[in-house]
Amino acid sequence: MRFFLLLQFITFLFHLTTIPVLFATAAYDYDWVSRHLGARSPYNQGAASSTDPVLKQYDIEQIQIVFRHGTRFPNEGDKEDMINMANILASSKNDTVSWAKQFNPDDYPNDQFDQLTDNGEKELHQIGLRMGKKYSQLRSQVAQGDKFVQLKNIASDYPRTVRSGTAFTKGFFEGVASNIPMTKLGPEQDTTIHLTSNCPEYEAEVGKTPKKEMNAYISKAFPISAERLKKDLGVDVAPADVYAILLSCAYEASIYHRVNTFCSILSKEDYAMSEYTFDIKYSHKYTYPHPINSLMACDLVKEITADLDGAYQENQNAPRLSFKHGHSMTVLPLATRLGIHKDDFLLTADVSQDQIANRLFRTSEDDMYGANIMFQLLSKKGTKEKYVRILLSEVPTVLPGCDTEICPYETFKSVVEPLLQCNREEACQGNGGEKK
Repeated sequence: MRFFLLLQFITFLFHLTTIPVLFATAAYDYDWVSRHLGARSPYNQGAASSTDPVLKQYDIEQIQIVFRHGTRFPNEGDKEDMINMANILASSKNDTVSWAKQFNPDDYPNDQFDQLTDNGEKELHQIGLRMGKKYSQLRSQVAQGDKFVQLKNIASDYPRTVRSGTAFTKGFFEGVASNIPMTKLGPEQDTTIHLTSNCPEYEAEVGKTPKKEMNAYISKAFPISAERLKKDLGVDVAPADVYAILLSCAYEASIYHRVNTFCSILSKEDYAMSEYTFDIKYSHKYTYPHPINSLMACDLVKEITADLDGAYQENQNAPRLSFKHGHSMTVLPLATRLGIHKDDFLLTADVSQDQIANRLFRTSEDDMYGANIMFQLLSKKGTKEKYVRILLSEVPTVLPGCDTEICPYETFKSVVEPLLQCNREEACQGNGGEKK
C-alpha cells in the first residue's frame, strides 16, 4: 500500500513538470495575439471595410495617404535576444517549452536585418487591392491607360519602404495599370518622410530618453511575471527577459503566424504590460513628450495642406492621389503635429493603472505595420461644399478642433493654420521653430 501511494506521488510530481503552465487563455489565438504586439503588430485587415460609406453622399476629389512600411525582420540586437531567450527556455525541464530546443535562428537571416518580409509585402498589396477597389472612380481618373495624371508617389529611399510602396501601388492599380512611377527620396534631402533625417536637434532632445523610460517601467512592472516564469519553468528569467519574450513572440507571430512558441508562455497581463512598454518607448521616441517630434513634421503638414488647397482650387497641377511610403518616424510625428490620440499625461512608469488602461496612444493601433493616415477632400453631392476627412488605418477619426469626422474645409483650415506656423530647418538646428 505504501509503495502504491509513493508511486502515485512520484507520478504526480512528474506531471507537475510536464503540464502546461497556466498561461494566456488566448495563447494559441493568432487573431487575439496579433492585436497586442505594440509596434510589431501586423496590419489589422479585419478593421478595414471593403467599402467607404462616405461615397453615398460625397464625391472624393483627392486622397493623400502617409504610410508606415509593412512587417519587417528583426534587427541584429533583437535576433540576439531571441536566440538568448530560446537557449534559456530550452534548458527548462518543463515540456511546455520543449519547442525552444527546435528554435531555428536561420528563420531570421542575417542579411535580412530590418528588411521587409514576404508577409509585409503581402499585407501592403492587400491594403492596396482593397483601397483600389474602394476608390476605383478616383483611381480611374488618375490611371489613364499607360499614362498617370495627377499622381504623387514617393518613398523614403530604404529597401523596406520602397518594397512596401511598390506592393501597395501594384495592388491599388491592379488590373488597371502597371509600371507605376515612384520617386525615391534619399535621406540627404528628405524633410517630409524619414523625419529624423537632417535634424540634429532630434538626437540632442530625445537621445536615450525612450529607452530610459521604457526600462524604468520594465524594472517596476515585470518582476512578478519574471518570478512566475522562473517558478513555473525552473529557469532564471529576469524582468527584462519577459519583454524580450514578447518581442520574440511578436516576430514569430507577425512573420510566421506562430503563436505556439514564445507567445504561448505569456499571460494576458504580460501582453498588456509589454504593449504599454512599447507605447512608452515610441511615445517618447516620436510623439508628444518632446516638442521636436511635432516640429520635424512641419514640412510634411505644410505639403499635405498645400496639396489639399491645390485640389480645393481645382489646380490641375495638384495630385488627385498622393502616396508617401515611410516609417514609424513618419506617421507618428504627423499624428502628433495634428494632435491625434494625445493623452493628458505623459506615458511613464509612474502613471496609474487606470491611466494606462484608458490611454489613447497605443502602438498596436497607431503604429502597427502598414499603419497609415489618409486625408480625403470631399465634395457633397449636388453642392459646392467641401470637407476634409481623416482616417487612421482605414478607420475614420475626428481631427481635434473639428466637431465630426467630416470636417468643413474652412474649419479644417482654421484648425491647421496654427500648425503651419513653424520652421523645420530652424527647429532641427535647435533654434526654436514655432513662429509666435
